[in-house]
Amino acid sequence: FFFVSNSFRLIKGQARTMSAEEPSPKRQRRGAGEVKRLPMVRKEVHKFGGSSCATPDSIRMVTSIIKDTYKRLKNGTSCPITVCVSAMGKTTDGLIECTELAAEQLDYVPKVEVIRQRHLVVINELVPEKERPRVIAELEEKLSELAQILSGISALKEASPRVRARILTFGERMSASIIAEVLKKDIPDTDWCDARHIIKTNAEYLSAEVDVPTTNALARKFFSERNSTLFITTGFISSHGEGVKETTVLGRGGSDYSASLLGAALASQLILIWTDVDGVFTADPRKVANPVRIPEMTFLEAMELSFFGAKVIYAPTMGPAMANNIPMQIKSTFLPNGEGTSISNKTSAQTKGWSVRGITSISNVCIVVLEGCGMVGVAGVSGRLFTTLNHERINVILISQASSEHSICMAVDPARAEDAKRAIDKEFEAEIKKKHIDGVTLKHNCAIIACVGEGMVSSVGVLGRLTSSLAKNMINIVSVAQGSSEMNISVVIKSEDENRALITLHETFFEEKTKVLYVFVAGAGRVAAAVLNILAKTAKEWEEKQALRVCLVGVCSSKKHIWNLHGIPLDAALDQLKAQSTSSKPAKFVEQVAATAFAHTYFIDCSSATDFAPSYEALIGKGVNVITCNKASAACPMGLYNQLLSMSGSVHRPSYLCRTALDATLPILPVLRSFTSVSNCISSVELSMSCTLSFVFAQMHSGMAFSEACKLAKQKGLCESDERGDFSGADFQRRMLLIARAAGLSMDLGDIAMPKGLFIAADCPLNAVDKSLKAHDRQLAAQVAAAKASGKTLRCIGVIDVASSSARIEVQ
Repeated sequence: FFFVSNSFRLIKGQARTMSAEEPSPKRQRRGAGEVKRLPMVRKEVHKFGGSSCATPDSIRMVTSIIKDTYKRLKNGTSCPITVCVSAMGKTTDGLIECTELAAEQLDYVPKVEVIRQRHLVVINELVPEKERPRVIAELEEKLSELAQILSGISALKEASPRVRARILTFGERMSASIIAEVLKKDIPDTDWCDARHIIKTNAEYLSAEVDVPTTNALARKFFSERNSTLFITTGFISSHGEGVKETTVLGRGGSDYSASLLGAALASQLILIWTDVDGVFTADPRKVANPVRIPEMTFLEAMELSFFGAKVIYAPTMGPAMANNIPMQIKSTFLPNGEGTSISNKTSAQTKGWSVRGITSISNVCIVVLEGCGMVGVAGVSGRLFTTLNHERINVILISQASSEHSICMAVDPARAEDAKRAIDKEFEAEIKKKHIDGVTLKHNCAIIACVGEGMVSSVGVLGRLTSSLAKNMINIVSVAQGSSEMNISVVIKSEDENRALITLHETFFEEKTKVLYVFVAGAGRVAAAVLNILAKTAKEWEEKQALRVCLVGVCSSKKHIWNLHGIPLDAALDQLKAQSTSSKPAKFVEQVAATAFAHTYFIDCSSATDFAPSYEALIGKGVNVITCNKASAACPMGLYNQLLSMSGSVHRPSYLCRTALDATLPILPVLRSFTSVSNCISSVELSMSCTLSFVFAQMHSGMAFSEACKLAKQKGLCESDERGDFSGADFQRRMLLIARAAGLSMDLGDIAMPKGLFIAADCPLNAVDKSLKAHDRQLAAQVAAAKASGKTLRCIGVIDVASSSARIEVQ
């Protein structure tokens, strides 16, 4: 198999680099934005993202970091740092929404007002009172310009890329100017810089390519001439040609890229990217419960992770810094003293032992497969294939081909999958007609999982560990790709398995010392409370002596559930569930368990509901071990019962364990199964299996009415949480079914005959239970009197006739 890694020029919608002349292949490989090492103009470049500039409190953190760094590095009259900022949180999204509304001639004014208020709150809280009128007037001037542009869009019913780019600049321009005003109180020589005067690009308005030599020259000139001023520079925005008339933007991750370009141009010693997380982690914290912060990594590792969806870093950002050997740091604005992640051309011995540096994923891709015997040994097939896709401007994310040359598979954006199929079918039309090639097959709903790390180079067994851990968790691999650099192993799997795969692989490569047992509990009654209590008492001992950590992820009742990937306290779970105000159905809970099933997952059914049994098989198929003490679920249809029983005790797959209250008191079921496995020696079974009904009939024999005896049983806690299970005979019926099946009979609940007129209806409304019970008082009192007269007692008995394969409940 082979893997083709994307270069900067292949990423649609992202900033790309361009020098005045087309660089040679050799230079292009060495990195974007390469310049000769010039005298340093600024020691450090600091970039703050939208989440760091979202509220007055977060901007206080930003200005505090800037002031501390400025004072620490200040030496003489020169300013030691340059700051690059994004728009305030959610502003860019708001500007895009305004543009779309205006183009559709809908009301965009409320959205503009939201943006206005967001900036006014910051001004009123942070800008000195004396300066507020002037700063507010400058803000209103920018918003007035924005309103004029939006009005024009509404009149024309369209927004060109040129106009869209211009609208997108307002976020950064407002943010930079306000933050500069906030800093002036402590650092008087502070101003803001519109990066459109410095960063020059081509005319691709929404995804511009940077003219690096021109940008370098303008940046060095601008900052050298203003050597003492602290500039708050706009990220993301740029321009084409002279002045700022032709506005462009740098695409996704553009603010980070702006900071990297400035760092390279100013020959800085360090580029710091401040965000809302303390560095780069081994996996996405939203998908993996316990990711590990990566202390350091190389530029190549960072680029590979960013290509495959890591949100903290963007591939183009790395180019200028890597080419000029300028280290980068990713740190959290909200944890300024944290260590973060250092990115450079080399890593220290401290992390040399990390074979895999990080695990990431692309959530939604389509696999395009071209196959046929006519491809074997034929030159030019791959060339024609990729030339065709290039003509259609379709980006190929991953490529895999077996050595037999019988097939080639590629991962593409699902939105372009049909376009790819049409183009390839047309290119190979002649071969398809001759049946030399079978045509194109599309496999939708796939995801790519990538393991990245320079430690994998020449390291034995990484791919083996990866594939075996996925296999143990019943995750099928559709395709595998690995580059000759051995720094990236990518596997294609079904989208529904993405989260499980990430968690499985993260545990394999980063959490081997302590295994995590992920637990989901269904039920909120006494049994669930007892199970959680046992887990709480033994959890610490398991972790200390057996290196097993219990993580309770979810708990559900019939009406609601709670969920926390990072774990719910075992001793407070039911209290949290009780306090949960949002309602949900059990089916939704089971869907979530199946969709996010982890390695070593256990679903414990402590409920008395019938909602869960139909999902057991599907859960086991997703790698979930099912443990149940639920008689209602255990009395499922015979076909499902046999299927689940066959899974019990399997060694190489998740298992099913059923232990009901019937099993807990006496080992009746195992004994019956052992008898029937040896010989057909059981002819019949008679039993009284209901503690509740036995108590009720005993009280009736002492003179109490049936309805009063039932009420007393309920008061003494002898009933199920829903007493209708006892007084409708459903609970008795389920117990009989379990015993009948253990005795070798193949039957379902409907095969067990019930006495007429003895019990209430199973669907009797709860508020009508007492009335229904009273309706049986006279009939049962007469039966009790007749039994007493003959010197006997009345009891509810179950009879299983093995010879005739029948079962019934009767009063004797």
